[in-house]
Amino acid sequence: MEIHQRRIILDMTPEGEFRTPPNLARPNLARPSLASRIAVGAIIVAVSAGLVATAALAFWVGVMLLPVALVAAGVAYLAVRFQLGRGGPPGRPPTPFGG
Repeated sequence: MEIHQRRIILDMTPEGEFRTPPNLARPNLARPSLASRIAVGAIIVAVSAGLVATAALAFWVGVMLLPVALVAAGVAYLAVRFQLGRGGPPGRPPTPFGG
């Protein structure tokens, strides 16, 4: 069985500063081109517009369903009131035909 050991190597400059290994050194990052910056900006604008459109659609659906919910609540209220009124005098169980 082969055991791998990690060896730590400290590499110093003649001035006494530590050197970073080439794989950990930060590469010289160049500024992105104008075309790529415009593309990123366009993507951000498109995603933002899509989110706003989705929110507007959800709000519109909610506003359109509000009258339907109010009418359904009114019908349910009237049905409960009607069923309570069919009970007859207090103390007597309701009959199936309201008699």
